[in-house]
Amino acid sequence: MWLPNRDSSGIKPAITLEIYGEVFAGGRTVEKSMIRSKFPPNEDRDGVAVLPPVPFGIGLVLGALVQFLWEPLAFFPATWFGHVAGWPLVVASIILVIWARQTMARSGVSLNVYKPTNSIVVSGPFGFTRNPMYLSMTLLYFGISLIINAVWPVLFLPAVLTVVHYGVIAREERYLERKFGQEYQSYRSRVRRWL
Repeated sequence: MWLPNRDSSGIKPAITLEIYGEVFAGGRTVEKSMIRSKFPPNEDRDGVAVLPPVPFGIGLVLGALVQFLWEPLAFFPATWFGHVAGWPLVVASIILVIWARQTMARSGVSLNVYKPTNSIVVSGPFGFTRNPMYLSMTLLYFGISLIINAVWPVLFLPAVLTVVHYGVIAREERYLERKFGQEYQSYRSRVRRWL
């Protein structure tokens, strides 16, 4: 949070803090109404607990660190096998995410999880999966794991997908059902969550 105006000394406080309902900014107590939040005042958003790329990145980095610093577990006896198996998955993930982003943009739906959704996208890749971007991230994750010939990141993948499911997907689904009701329920009954 930040203050919209400078105080009487002309100095804008760098930090605001709320403790038990009292708001402190730059060493003085201020009214809550003076503080603007970075989020819109309404609650018309899905409330995801984490940005989706974060758990994928953390899982991949942790798995790679375990792989290379502790106990190497390889998929293949030679690394070129991993390149042959992994690069098609990486390319497929890039194509899928570009297709999904373009479809959302054409539908006028924002990619920003902090903004309200104005419609349900049902065309393009959303016609065969409700979560093409998360599917894309999963393909990318698995493809990179194969390219670096590392089993450990794949062993972290179930934990990553659990965080994404409960911290992102389940929240988005509740939000969409609350906002669009029968329209979303109908879409959910026709199209699977993943594949």
